Amino acid sequence: MITLHVSKASAHNVHVEYNDDQLSKIKYLHAPEEVFSEYPEWKAKSMEESLPVNATPVSLKQEKLALATQIIRVFWEL
Repeated sequence: MITLHVSKASAHNVHVEYNDDQLSKIKYLHAPEEVFSEYPEWKAKSMEESLPVNATPVSLKQEKLALATQIIRVFWEL
């Protein structure tokens, strides 16, 4: 729903990265130690390249999505 509302509000490009508690737990239990001290260069470059097009990164925890969707819906209707 959040993607729908920001798209209707003329967002240039809506990119969704999904993560939840289960995926995080799998990573923390099974990924090699060095993963936690690295940040992917491709991800940093992507964030840098998004700045000129007025991109705004938004990170929401799964249990807050319904509330965030309501807030965005109200905001864009103003």
